[in-house]
Amino acid sequence: MINTVLDHWGKKTGLIGTNGNFINKRFIQTSFTTPESVELNALLKDMYDAGAEYVIMEVSSHSLALSRVYGIDFDVAVFTNLTEDHLDFHETMDDYFEAKKIMFDSIQRINAKENNTAAVYNSDDEYGKHIVDGTGAERVSFGFSKAMYSVENLKMAFDRMKFDMLVPLNGGKTNKIKIETNLTGRFNVYNILAASAALKYLNVPFDVIKEGIKSFKAVDGRFNLIKLKNGAAAVIDYSHTPDALLKALTAIREILDETGSKGKIITVFGCGGNRDKLKRPLMGKIAVENSNHAIITSDNPRDENQIDIIEQIKTGITSDNYSVEENREKAITSAMNMSAKGDIILIAGKGHETYQEIKGVKHHFSDREIAERFV
Repeated sequence: MINTVLDHWGKKTGLIGTNGNFINKRFIQTSFTTPESVELNALLKDMYDAGAEYVIMEVSSHSLALSRVYGIDFDVAVFTNLTEDHLDFHETMDDYFEAKKIMFDSIQRINAKENNTAAVYNSDDEYGKHIVDGTGAERVSFGFSKAMYSVENLKMAFDRMKFDMLVPLNGGKTNKIKIETNLTGRFNVYNILAASAALKYLNVPFDVIKEGIKSFKAVDGRFNLIKLKNGAAAVIDYSHTPDALLKALTAIREILDETGSKGKIITVFGCGGNRDKLKRPLMGKIAVENSNHAIITSDNPRDENQIDIIEQIKTGITSDNYSVEENREKAITSAMNMSAKGDIILIAGKGHETYQEIKGVKHHFSDREIAERFV
């Protein structure tokens, strides 16, 4: 989102993240969210040589813990939230938080007399309130209440939303910016607030921010809506953690309620192999408690037995509004066939991915391609 607005402003940019790297819109394939340090610095050099004025980087907790970004001076750091994930690597939430905090501890004012670096943080998140402790940067908060960047009059539909964004002015006053976007869900309101705060700190005018956000299209695999011929709709989402799954399901329920729809929620999901096992029962619990029906299936089992993963997911479930279909294609097809007009099918966990990884081999598989057979 930040990158899109800067591009809308006519700036040359570099973008580094999970969905790939870009130099002035030229795509570069990647296998890491944040590249190894040597490759990362080489990439930054290529961006500089190509005339990039800004680089927007998704900085993973792994990269911080492994010093991949050591020595890189950030002008703005943004913290969205912190929920259970990657505990196969970090082991505890405290360790996970401390890894994230490395970035905010390292960002300092270039000139002690000027606010020339910023730490933008979610003040609604318990970890967000502490991530900026000790930072030398200016603290800029966003959230739904008691934040420098906040929101009023939120109206949501499945393919759009609008709200008033409250932004700070000099002298302690605030201004209202009317935001219209093709995105939806409260989690995307947070994303818009975070991006806007970072962009304003980079001296981007609010009218440019507003128009850039209006033109922004959903990222591939992030709450992508597909309307089906039977009057139902599928949502393709990368939600592969308990919190992300809950946010996606909550957004669907809120929009159904706001639009007065009586549609059911059908969720298709699984959990990846060789990753944090503690989240599996949590995701099972969340899926069945927030859906009318959930279908548990495979999701990159990697070197694990998929049935073992499914059994671990089931340990968090205490109701019977679910079924099991190990074959992901059949699970999605089953969800489509049981849906009716007004229903929403959340296909969670893989998002933009176009493969299933089984025993070290990546087989072509796309949730979107399966869903689009029913358009």
